[in-house]
Amino acid sequence: MKRIKQPKITDSLLVESAWEVCNQVGGIYTVIRSKVPRMMEKWGEKYCLLGPNVHPNVLATFDPTTDFRDALGQVVVRMRKKGYDVQYGRWLISGRPKVVLFGLQSAWKELSDIKFELWEHHDIPTAGKDDLVDQVLVFGHLTKMFLLELAAVEANKPQKIIAHFHEWMAATPIPFLRKRDTQLRIVFTTHATLLGRYLAGNDPQFYEHLPFYDWA
Repeated sequence: MKRIKQPKITDSLLVESAWEVCNQVGGIYTVIRSKVPRMMEKWGEKYCLLGPNVHPNVLATFDPTTDFRDALGQVVVRMRKKGYDVQYGRWLISGRPKVVLFGLQSAWKELSDIKFELWEHHDIPTAGKDDLVDQVLVFGHLTKMFLLELAAVEANKPQKIIAHFHEWMAATPIPFLRKRDTQLRIVFTTHATLLGRYLAGNDPQFYEHLPFYDWA
């Protein structure tokens, strides 16, 4: 059956954030990469991905641009002027979506303030030293600043901005953005959890029973 091509969305901007963007680790990378062609069909140039610039061979799959005229590019320029390492270009996969990558070291000096804010304002403890958690926190901080700058650039335009976060490694900006009461529309997707794997693997009628599980 021939699939009917859907019209592109023109009144919204979708920004999707994931630790696995241009970073081939785990199954979420496959999920993100495999959905991009369909997202580009639907959203076109109104679709962009955010990720951390941590993969040692990132230049093999990332093509930087020198054109910063659109709203995303304007935000990249703003953040660079503040001293942050922010790269903008295309992910060299099917669909070639727009991508923004954050150099974590450029904001590493702010890690203590990031942890304090999470504890002071959101009761989220991140005490101790865990390199992966620290990287995730800095990534979330840069993502948060990027989205706030984007909202400011687009403040006088009618289009909505949808911020979609994948799993906890991308989701640390959510409490702050909720508290700030921004105009961003926020979506959070959790992928396979340990509890979900145990439940699904031990119940042949998992989907039939799903509505009746005690979530607590």
